[in-house]
Amino acid sequence: MVIPNSGFDTLLNRVYTFFHQPTLSTIARVERGKMSLQIEIPDTVAQALRLPLPEQKQQLLIELALALYARDILAFGKARELTGLSKYEFGLLLGRRGIPRHYGAEELEDDIAYARG
Repeated sequence: MVIPNSGFDTLLNRVYTFFHQPTLSTIARVERGKMSLQIEIPDTVAQALRLPLPEQKQQLLIELALALYARDILAFGKARELTGLSKYEFGLLLGRRGIPRHYGAEELEDDIAYARG
């Protein structure tokens, strides 16, 4: 978008540019029909994590998935997918954390289909 260059127009252009650039805290990009969301954590926070470096990414994904599931932002299957855990492992983790299962009609149908073989 090109905005004519007067004093006020320059200010508008700067505001427009500011609000239409990706932020440092979250950057989303779309690649071949897949959306990737990248969250940047300040170095001071990352360094303060009390986790071994190789475990940080996986543990942060687990914490994010649990929080989103607990707030009913992500369904069980998608939260589990984010963690990389099996259905059984994710269910156990919810129990250990005291997070109640959101059990609706879809889950009931899945369980009945599974029980029938």
